[in-house]
Amino acid sequence: NVLRYIRAHQLREPELVLLHGKALLGPALSRSLGDESSRLAALEQLCLAALDLQNHDLSEQCLEKLKTAIGNESVRFRCLLARCLEGAGDVSGASAIYDDLLKDNPSNLVALKRRYCLLRAQVGKEVQAMEACNSYLEQNAADPGAWNEMAQYCIELGDYKGAAYALEEVVLGCPLDSSLHCKLGEIYAT
Repeated sequence: NVLRYIRAHQLREPELVLLHGKALLGPALSRSLGDESSRLAALEQLCLAALDLQNHDLSEQCLEKLKTAIGNESVRFRCLLARCLEGAGDVSGASAIYDDLLKDNPSNLVALKRRYCLLRAQVGKEVQAMEACNSYLEQNAADPGAWNEMAQYCIELGDYKGAAYALEEVVLGCPLDSSLHCKLGEIYAT
């Protein structure tokens, strides 16, 4: 129930997930939960928590269990594999998987967002990261976090007109946040 609650409320509690996930699935991560979909969801959740805590051995073990259960052609599995590659530092491998996923489905929001995150973390790829953020926003214009990222990018590049537009979108998503209004006012004044 703890794992289900954390999943349902989209909480990020990797220590709790590791504690309860390992107890639930057993030391070999193979204990049956009666319902195979619950077991797979717990394995995926445990894999992501292990990545958060940089426990690469556990994440690889979860990934292997998922691979034997669902195969390696599933979109979710490939996204998870790319996340594991990111955690291991294989940026080019993760990027190749995200590009393949986007080739199959250009509106895959997870792949778009993760590709942006990869580019954002790399020095010298600012233009590609901004294009990736634009691609994501074309598909998901209602994401205030992405608009805020775009505003930060525009501010860093000195594009205050673009930053104002992006912050206006953030304010539309979060109209009661006074700090956003102040930030937007500062951008207007600049």
